[in-house]
Amino acid sequence: MASIATLGHNNLAPLLDCGVETLTDPASLDFYAYDVFERGAPPMAVVRPHNKQELARAMAAVAASGMVAIPRGGGMSYTG
Repeated sequence: MASIATLGHNNLAPLLDCGVETLTDPASLDFYAYDVFERGAPPMAVVRPHNKQELARAMAAVAASGMVAIPRGGGMSYTG
């Protein structure tokens, strides 16, 4: 899973069209902004690939649109 941040724009169309489960509803974005201790910056979207092919498609769409993917672990702050 990855949170998506923007570098000056918010064109999610390539990501939404790549065929990978992508969450953009306010409740999901709020949920994924938190870890076990605190709230972080709100994401533009949350990508939930189910295999490495979907991950590759999503990351290609993110890169093509000028966005940045921020990897996320399980939200328990064990990843540093």
